Amino acid sequence: MTSFSLVGAMGTPAVLAAIALVVGAQFAFTYAPFMHGLFGSAPIAFVDGLLIIAIGVVTMVVLEVEKVIMRRLSPTTAYTA
Repeated sequence: MTSFSLVGAMGTPAVLAAIALVVGAQFAFTYAPFMHGLFGSAPIAFVDGLLIIAIGVVTMVVLEVEKVIMRRLSPTTAYTA
C-alpha cells in the first residue's frame, strides 16, 4: 500500500495520536521560551522549518518510489491491495 493514498496517510488512531504528541513536543521544544531555558535551545527561522519539511517530503517520495521499484523487481513476493 502506498502512503500517498488517504488510507495510507491516515494510519491507525494510535499512530495518529503518537504523531500529534511528537509534533506538539517538538513545537514546545522549538518555540516555548521555558524550554529554551531548560535546554539552551533557540527557535528556528520559518524558512529553516520549511526546509526541514521539504526534506521530509522528498525523503517520503524517494522511499515510495523505492517501494514501487522493489515490488516490480521481486517476482516471488505477492502483494495484495
